[in-house]
Amino acid sequence: MKEKQLNAFKDGVANALLDGDVDEDLKNKYCRHSYQQGYDFGLFLYEEQNNEESEEDLEKALDFKIKKWGLK
Repeated sequence: MKEKQLNAFKDGVANALLDGDVDEDLKNKYCRHSYQQGYDFGLFLYEEQNNEESEEDLEKALDFKIKKWGLK
């Protein structure tokens, strides 16, 4: 992978995770394919992180309810 492609990939990941949208200027500046791959990977990471947080929040809420009702 060339430096230009790597930079495009990293910028795509950063835009997906931090901004949540495609930066058309960066996408056109770099290798479009590498940027898009990075963006897609960043969206995947974002979804994975949010799913884990949602599961943790649900578990905490259930534990609280169980303790509150004296079921445990």
